[in-house]
Amino acid sequence: MATTWYSIFDYPNAIKGSVVLAWRSIPMGARILVEKPLMMVPRFTQPGSEATTPDDSSRRSETAWPGDAIKNPHTQILTSKVDMVARIAALNPQQRQILESLPQPRDKMLELVDLVANNLLPVGLDMAGAIFPEACRFNHSCNNNAFRLWNPTIEAYTVHALTDIDAGEEITLTYLRTQDANSRSRARYLMKVYGFVCRCWLCTMPEEDREKMDYLFDGFGRLAKLYKFEDRSRLDSTERSQRRLRHLRQKANLIEEWGLWDVRLMHLFEAAFWILITHGDVARASVFATRVTRLSTLRVGIDHPETAKAERQRNNITKHAEYGHLSMAWKTSEDDIPENLPEANFEDWLWRQSTEAKGQLVSLGKHRTFFPPFTQLPNKSDLDPVYYTWTGSEKLGRRHHWCFLGEITGTDVHKKENLILTEDVDGEEVPLGVAWDVELGGKDDPKTVAVLYAEQQWLYPELWGIRVTDPGGFKTFDASLEDLLAASEHAQKRPKEADGIKRCHCCNKKGASLRCEGCPYFWYCDKDCRIDAWNDGGHKKHCKILGDEDLQGMLALNWDDCKKDVEFPLRVVEVREEEER
Repeated sequence: MATTWYSIFDYPNAIKGSVVLAWRSIPMGARILVEKPLMMVPRFTQPGSEATTPDDSSRRSETAWPGDAIKNPHTQILTSKVDMVARIAALNPQQRQILESLPQPRDKMLELVDLVANNLLPVGLDMAGAIFPEACRFNHSCNNNAFRLWNPTIEAYTVHALTDIDAGEEITLTYLRTQDANSRSRARYLMKVYGFVCRCWLCTMPEEDREKMDYLFDGFGRLAKLYKFEDRSRLDSTERSQRRLRHLRQKANLIEEWGLWDVRLMHLFEAAFWILITHGDVARASVFATRVTRLSTLRVGIDHPETAKAERQRNNITKHAEYGHLSMAWKTSEDDIPENLPEANFEDWLWRQSTEAKGQLVSLGKHRTFFPPFTQLPNKSDLDPVYYTWTGSEKLGRRHHWCFLGEITGTDVHKKENLILTEDVDGEEVPLGVAWDVELGGKDDPKTVAVLYAEQQWLYPELWGIRVTDPGGFKTFDASLEDLLAASEHAQKRPKEADGIKRCHCCNKKGASLRCEGCPYFWYCDKDCRIDAWNDGGHKKHCKILGDEDLQGMLALNWDDCKKDVEFPLRVVEVREEEER
């Protein structure tokens, strides 16, 4: 049974009783198999009813169906035993012999009708499935190197290489419904549905590595839960979309860290495409649409309807039903796609997560990834992949810096412990357990606390909040949270330098040489400009707050680059020295 790309060899210990081996190197994207059905079987229908779907059949009890019904144990789709027998009888002796050679379950021998039902592959909504003698012989791997799917355009089953496959390597598919499952979930599903224990490298790696991989897969689920939460959050549509893009990129990074570059990325890129077009970002959406088309071609071939749909989507972005559905805040055209950028910089641009340019200040109010509200902080007992990564056998590294901001609203005594009550950027009350006395301030003297690397945790069995034990991770600012965020935004308005020449904050002329006496951000032509900016330009309200050296350090820090934890006091000079190292 040799073909251009592979040969099938009997191997009793294999899942299918045989193995499919590449007899020469197969390049990624190659179409390994094109196979027409030997026999097609319609879905079971009751007299006067529509064909059942998998969902329909799974909701009914077994006793609801007459004895004529037979179920595929893998797809749960019902077929008619009478139809099956009739179609088998219509085959010639050679075709029947092929049927009889179909892979049997490892624990028992099935009658021919049940054997056919056991090997049916799905081919469309109106059919229960079809028999493909070679396509059904590929063994399973949780990290498969090939993918099979029915192609209605050519009315055949195809198998494509997802990676480069070496000569002598087994060609494997996945039997899983989803590949975002940890080892325990995969093992339960494969044993229950298919009756075997998987021995692929993902399932047999050392326990320590398997735990890391499970952390990776569990992280995918956490990202999905974050999406659900954000639909109920009070973030506006652009903020929610920006955060979702960051989650998707984190997921892409997790896939690449473990060398799992596969079809998961296609669905990930599709999600990014949808987020971007809803805000009118044609430039980035077209890049993701191109990637989806490329991966679809790799996965199912250029002639599959899935690829044709992706191609149409790529060529008609502005006509898409979701184009600008939420806003046009990110409006771009394909002409805005940057050229000649280094790969890393292009990816930053693509995911709308460009790191702050050198000398640019971070915004405390807009960068919610770095300054999240309490509900978006990581859980202390949960290894959130948005915030953490594996850096060794047990040690966790941070993916970026982050800081919780909350305005002090009062105190509370809980089990003889004084708790500080704060209000975060979303207006939620958040209790803080701090191991030392903190100056509380008052109505005329508001205070805002900053907690580096804050995590949600139980302060007591019935109280959820933040515990602070390290003085280096805690800072109190003499300002309300609203004023602190406003001062941060005010600092963004400083005039940009032109060729190293400073501009006046008041009149915007080049050659400003007089710096503000209270903060380091604004320069003026002379005292008159400084006075005008102080009184009429709004600088008076923000200058004192911006004079705090810890705030200056926070605004100057590259929050995306976490080579080493930082702590208060956070001076600008120390921040710059650390970034240079």
